[in-house]
Amino acid sequence: MGARVPPSFKRGPWIAIFSFIKFYLHSSKLFSPPKEDLLIIKDDYKKIAIKIRNGLAHQLSESDTTYLGACTKGANLKKSMAPQYYNSDEAARKRAFCLKNSYMTYVLNNYIIANVDTFEPIIKDSTILEKTSFEEYIISKINSYLGKTDEELCRLFNRAYNNNKAQWIELAYRMLGIKSKKAEEFEKANIQVKSIRIETGKKMVESMSFSPFKFKDFASEKWEDSELFTYFEEKKFLFVVYMRSGNNYILKSCKIWNMPSYDLNKEVYQGWKNIQNKIKSGVILTKKETKSGFIIENNLPKKSDNKIIHIRPHTKKRAYKFLSGESIGDFESHANELPDGQWMTTQSFWINNDYILNQLDL
Repeated sequence: MGARVPPSFKRGPWIAIFSFIKFYLHSSKLFSPPKEDLLIIKDDYKKIAIKIRNGLAHQLSESDTTYLGACTKGANLKKSMAPQYYNSDEAARKRAFCLKNSYMTYVLNNYIIANVDTFEPIIKDSTILEKTSFEEYIISKINSYLGKTDEELCRLFNRAYNNNKAQWIELAYRMLGIKSKKAEEFEKANIQVKSIRIETGKKMVESMSFSPFKFKDFASEKWEDSELFTYFEEKKFLFVVYMRSGNNYILKSCKIWNMPSYDLNKEVYQGWKNIQNKIKSGVILTKKETKSGFIIENNLPKKSDNKIIHIRPHTKKRAYKFLSGESIGDFESHANELPDGQWMTTQSFWINNDYILNQLDL
């Protein structure tokens, strides 16, 4: 779903007509984006234009911007390529202005089908965006708390200090003036908050996990229609970084980040393709006895095989079913079927911790 946006933004509201059809029901409403949305859209337009003028149209990604996207055109990659006006040496995908799926979904759920859910705005006064960009405002809000420990922040926002994973994400929303974890602008822009804890010696222990996938579905995917490509092509992240200090973590920095187009379409693609090829050709599962029992080894690519991504189990509950009929654990709940008929513990993609660490510029 993508509504085209004219390249010029004149003063005054512009009107869009939306229709919603479900079974035999039909409704339509007039919608005029609020002033704060138009200011963000104007800033998005400028970002896209600057990248094109700098000869970087081939590096455009929908995740570069907030509400207004540069969506791709053409039935396939080959047909959609065209020379750049500002960089004739590098072809780029044909693109058109569009309002992002996440923005249109929010409009549908909150203006067309009213009261589906309730979100809190971060920008409570649109005049803020006349002086600064949305991203600059977000960063300044978080940065105003730099140097405080997680325990101090919990006391400041009347939250129990319990060191569970939700604690650090909830604190980010509190610093932005949001009482829940439902920020209106983040919902519209498809921005996800991620807390990152850096241990002593500037080490990031944990890699970043994403949703699990089904082996058979993954094996039949094409790259530009794949869940992984779509996720990083459209998603932005707010990284809120905490640094270990004794028994606490100190708020160190924050950054709004999206996967660079080159990284996504080169390194991530290659990692994705290698994993897909192995799953399609047949995963070899080997049961090995150990002093404490046994382990199940496989021949899937490891974390060290790609600089950005790897896959590993999404659950701690081991589950397998072999072609022989032997099964381990509750494979129907914690595993899914491979193309060759075996069942293997459900996997998910992870971004390597050292890659994320390099993006933070600590």
